[in-house]
Amino acid sequence: MSQRRTVFFVSDGTGITAQILGHSLLTQFEGVDFNQVTLPFVDSAERAEECLARIEAESASGNGQPIVFSTLVNQDVRQVVRRANALFLDFFETFIDPLEAGLGVKSSHTIGRSHSAMDKQEYQQRIEAVNFAMAHDDGASHRELGQADVILIGVSRSGKTPTSLYLALQFGLKAANYPLIPEDFHRAKLPEALRPSWFILLVPPSLIYANGAALFSFEFLETLYFAGLVLALALLVYARNFLRWPFAPSWWAFTFPLDALAYAAARYAQSHPSMPWKLVAAAALAVATLSVVVVLWKTVRSAASRAA
Repeated sequence: MSQRRTVFFVSDGTGITAQILGHSLLTQFEGVDFNQVTLPFVDSAERAEECLARIEAESASGNGQPIVFSTLVNQDVRQVVRRANALFLDFFETFIDPLEAGLGVKSSHTIGRSHSAMDKQEYQQRIEAVNFAMAHDDGASHRELGQADVILIGVSRSGKTPTSLYLALQFGLKAANYPLIPEDFHRAKLPEALRPSWFILLVPPSLIYANGAALFSFEFLETLYFAGLVLALALLVYARNFLRWPFAPSWWAFTFPLDALAYAAARYAQSHPSMPWKLVAAAALAVATLSVVVVLWKTVRSAASRAA
């Protein structure tokens, strides 16, 4: 039977820092069941006394000595909480004193510095990314898609919205998402910035042909390969004026599908080593290489113009 302990994360802020650091330590003890309690905004003597009373009540309950992880900055508040009958682990005293000695500089002992102006630019970037994700959720707006870092395309209820918000909150990436509906296929038209996404249709036939020998018959794979070639020709005709299209991150949808087609063409030329099929493979490789070069060049130009 595992032992049970109550753990308090005490902070003069939100308590997130104490939680993260304390949880990292607690995960090393597999045989103990921890009841974790967060006590945030303990920033006055009155709040410290309330915190002390709660820890003392847990200590008197007979469930073992409580553990307290503290990121309290104010020394007077810290001394009140330290009176509790608990194992008191102070992250500030543990690390600040050696850092002051090593740096030869006194710390400011200021509350909330981990969320201060030091990361204001990153914070602002994430807020802008969240606003962008909400404005471009489910194809709500096609404006400024060229500013997107990521564009997610998929059928409804496939997790596009939470993924967009996760990328915005965690990494500050501007993520737009667009739902594919049957009407998109009927009218064969996507928003202007998403038109390169049609090339994704080349991936299944190309990769299934190149890697499906153990699963499918030779006749089926050959038919699939030729279907991929016909589809590629149709898409290249469709995109014949692509250099006039407005650049967006979706342009990278050209590259992988064309690479997959070149790989399939090379595999076919290996099994059919006649000159026409070698020329087809060479042409597919040239188109794939050209697509990477053009898209990379456009990306660098776009990034430079945005930075300016």
